[in-house]
Amino acid sequence: TSAATSTSASDRPILVSFMGNYRHVVRKRLQELFHNGRDIMLPFPTEYRMAINESTTQREAYKGLLRQSRFGFVLRGDNRFSYRFAEVL
Repeated sequence: TSAATSTSASDRPILVSFMGNYRHVVRKRLQELFHNGRDIMLPFPTEYRMAINESTTQREAYKGLLRQSRFGFVLRGDNRFSYRFAEVL
């Protein structure tokens, strides 16, 4: 990663984030318990995208959220795995 595109953890205002569907009970419960809209971001994808910019794609919104986050949750979904692990890395 080049110096122009990397940021240190102290430059990232969001402690932890996750964006995805909330069909699985673990995802739903985590969102209910911890999402505070400030430093713990577990937003609903469409609402978050619209809050940023209507023309932003969901994928672009998620990438932007990760770039602002120190950590990213990798939560299982409908299956026992999640491709989020590769995205968060």
